[in-house]
Amino acid sequence: MTTSEKSGSKIKLSLEDGTSIEAEKVLVSVGRKAFCDNQTVKNLSLQMNGSAIKVNDRMETNVPGVYAIGDAVGTTYLAHGAFLEAETAAENAMGGKARIEDYSLVPRAVYTFPEVASVGKNETKCKQAGIDYTVGRSFFRANGRSLAHNETVGEVRVIRDKKTNQILGVTMVGAGVTEMIAAARILLGSKEKISEISFAHPTVSEVLKEAWEDAFGLGLHIPPRT
Repeated sequence: MTTSEKSGSKIKLSLEDGTSIEAEKVLVSVGRKAFCDNQTVKNLSLQMNGSAIKVNDRMETNVPGVYAIGDAVGTTYLAHGAFLEAETAAENAMGGKARIEDYSLVPRAVYTFPEVASVGKNETKCKQAGIDYTVGRSFFRANGRSLAHNETVGEVRVIRDKKTNQILGVTMVGAGVTEMIAAARILLGSKEKISEISFAHPTVSEVLKEAWEDAFGLGLHIPPRT
């Protein structure tokens, strides 16, 4: 977003790509930054990457045997991301060879109403990488369990690499999606047609299955694409 202009009960937002949208409400998230104890950084002569401590994929700093994780290194700013880093650092401190090679595989979760969750690559990253991809979609308003709960806002998007047929990423918006994102993470990189896997019915997780099927052009409950 570049500018915002209020007009009556609406707010007009101008975006970086030149487009604009109107909304009744705007949630402003100013972001986060790494937090480090400056005295510790100075005493240990640690190299920095902006406000964060610089580490390699083993979570080791420029000082051999000194490791850093979590908010101090400014990677995911997520508790489960920091836990993964802690496990990696601890294993390496004991002589192991653990590495974190792809942070996009750490599920991202936002606990709003509705919830937002994602894992893997999004469409922007795919475009930047020049990947020829397709997107499968499914909507909560078409899901029986969501209708029964009166939680019909949101959708699931699944990105498939057309060349390799591998699933590259999943993005979800809707009630309870932070509970489903781990299942999406397990399926990343898979070429298996999810239509061959049976999901219990009625369950909210069927939204994930149908978006997955749609990514392969196999969705039974998705309107034909024109």
